[in-house]
Amino acid sequence: MNPDDVLQSLQAIATSDDFMGQTYELTDKWSAEPDSYKAVEPILLFLEEHPDVDVGSPGPLVHFVEQFYGDNYEAKLLESLRRKPTAHTVWMLNRIINGVKDPAQRQPYIKAMSDAMNHPLTDSSAREQAAHFLERIKRL
Repeated sequence: MNPDDVLQSLQAIATSDDFMGQTYELTDKWSAEPDSYKAVEPILLFLEEHPDVDVGSPGPLVHFVEQFYGDNYEAKLLESLRRKPTAHTVWMLNRIINGVKDPAQRQPYIKAMSDAMNHPLTDSSAREQAAHFLERIKRL
């Protein structure tokens, strides 16, 4: 699997009327590859470059990358958030936080959420979402 091809495939359909259908086809294709993990980073790069594309809730891209939870997906997501947080990647981080029960293990993710909220490249939508998630976390 070539990560550049993954990113180019997503960019080619970014404005498609059938983005979701085509994304399902791509993720099915990538899932059949023995080195499908190589698609994680280009997917995150795509989300950074196209924050306004409706990729679903959570959608096939998130389902695809989340299959690598525990296999370094979390580190790739944190790298993406350090580059350019988006509403979708902030939401993905919140999904990780919700799944981690040990407070000590949650802390780096909560810090990443705070960092994302204050990142200079964070747009208003992602900033508001991060603030909402942080407020909810404080109440738990």
